[in-house]
Amino acid sequence: MLEKVGDRYSIAVETIVAANADTAWSCFMDPKQSAEFFFGISFKSDLVKGHPIVWQGEWQGQSFEDRGIILEIERPRLFRYDYVSSMAPETHYEVVYSFETVPGGTRVAIKQSNASSREAAEHSEKNWTAMLDAIKSKLER
Repeated sequence: MLEKVGDRYSIAVETIVAANADTAWSCFMDPKQSAEFFFGISFKSDLVKGHPIVWQGEWQGQSFEDRGIILEIERPRLFRYDYVSSMAPETHYEVVYSFETVPGGTRVAIKQSNASSREAAEHSEKNWTAMLDAIKSKLER
């Protein structure tokens, strides 16, 4: 779902996975598992509120390093952070991962806010959807 908020855009995607919240959480928070689903991008953090989080990788042939701060963390329910992309340093994004136990598994939802254009938001929505699809596929094998 794409939404315009003032002159910025937000997206929200979700899926239900046939796994418990701890297992779904690990797909995002364990650096080895995360890289498998997150286009080979690695992250480093001690996962403590107020502490930094750094992503490194290559996107479309260009190396990058994105940096953010963990705003909220409640294992295995919620992870919220902000970050600035080295590929678009003029934009400060906020991302929220939420994990909710539902009949049949866990609802995994991702919200990203503050995209500067509709195109940027649609690009993010496509990437987050692909990531959720890959996690769902692995967890339901």
